Amino acid sequence: MINDEDAINMARKLAKQLGLGVGISSGANFIGAVFLQNTLEGNIVTIFADDNKKYLSTDLRKTINKDINFVSNQIEFLDYEVV
Repeated sequence: MINDEDAINMARKLAKQLGLGVGISSGANFIGAVFLQNTLEGNIVTIFADDNKKYLSTDLRKTINKDINFVSNQIEFLDYEVV
């Protein structure tokens, strides 16, 4: 289970640090992919199936929450590839 606030925070980080305007479920999806990577060998691929347009009037617009307990704040982006 992924915390809702952590998923929102991950979506914020994806937008601010990588310029990817994704929705809340994509933030959760990314965290889930990170968890999966820790249990499987090889590459993990994920899809961001939504965007942030419908969330522009929600908490998604707030600044990144620096809560050290959030998984999203323990992840450092190194690279990504759009296919």
